[in-house]
Amino acid sequence: MWRNNQTEMKKVLILDNEAIQQKTIRIAYQIVEDNYDEDELVIIGIKPNGFQYAQQLKK
Repeated sequence: MWRNNQTEMKKVLILDNEAIQQKTIRIAYQIVEDNYDEDELVIIGIKPNGFQYAQQLKK
């Protein structure tokens, strides 16, 4: 449960830029593998970050 604003939160780096790129590439390959026989594939992302991520997957 969250406390008041006086509680200090630490920032922890989960993935660096290189790891994010690797994960994005793997997700893109997984999408292709899972949908290989489909005639059309639509990737939708919610603005702002989801849209940008969908654009990356499209590449």
